[in-house]
Amino acid sequence: MTAAIALGVLFYLNWRLTSITLLALAAFGSVMALPFKAAAAVSRTRQDQRGSYWQTGTESLGGIRIVKAYAAEKREELVFARGAHRLFATFARSMTAVSGVTAFSTVIVA
Repeated sequence: MTAAIALGVLFYLNWRLTSITLLALAAFGSVMALPFKAAAAVSRTRQDQRGSYWQTGTESLGGIRIVKAYAAEKREELVFARGAHRLFATFARSMTAVSGVTAFSTVIVA
């Protein structure tokens, strides 16, 4: 409600400047939609991998007697390490994407 009233006041004060500002904001929003989609996709992948990583760890710890009975500690350690490396790489990509979007939007807004 406040935004609608403020927009009405801005149109009353200077409709040309308000129209130009709204067009610029719409263009900015359109340009930023693509990087945000990419960042959201990477974030979803990261969440899926984190869930899988924790599930693997939970299953390994829950079945520790079976792992020890078959002397599969090294195998489980490798599976856990690979999952950790994959999760770290995805996290790094996610942070790079978010940082890029933030830097781009800061430059445009400035």
